[in-house]
Amino acid sequence: MNNIRWLLTIPSAIGGWIVGILVTIVIYWLNDGLCPANYLLSDHCVYAPWTPAVQKSGLALGSLTSAFLGVLLPTLVAPTYRFRIAIAAYLMGLACAVFYAVAAPSFFAMPATLAACSGWLTLLRIRSVLTNHRVTH
Repeated sequence: MNNIRWLLTIPSAIGGWIVGILVTIVIYWLNDGLCPANYLLSDHCVYAPWTPAVQKSGLALGSLTSAFLGVLLPTLVAPTYRFRIAIAAYLMGLACAVFYAVAAPSFFAMPATLAACSGWLTLLRIRSVLTNHRVTH
C-alpha cells in the first residue's frame, strides 16, 4: 500500500493544480453565461463593466486554490516524510510561479504572488498540524 501512495504523490499535486485551473475556468464560464446579451461579443462577456474584475478574481481564486491543493494533497497522500514532501511540493510550485511571473509579468505577477503566499501559508499550517500531532516523519 505504501508503494501506491508514493506513486500517487506527484499525480495528487498535479490534480490540485488542475482543480485550480478548473476553478478559474468555471468563474470565466459563469461570467460569460450570466452576462446580459447587450454585453456579449461572440458569446463572450466583453463589454460588461464588471468583466475585468471577475476575470482577475477568477484568476486569483484559481491560483490560490492551485497552490493550496498543490501543497496539501501530496502531503496527505505521502505515507511518511510528510513535511519534507510539503516543502518539495511548495518549492516546485514556487518555481512554476516564478517562471510564469518572469515569462509574462503583466499577466501573471499577481496570480504568481498569490500562489506563492497561499503555498507558504499552507506549508506553515501543515508544519503546525504535524508538530502538534507529533507526526513529523
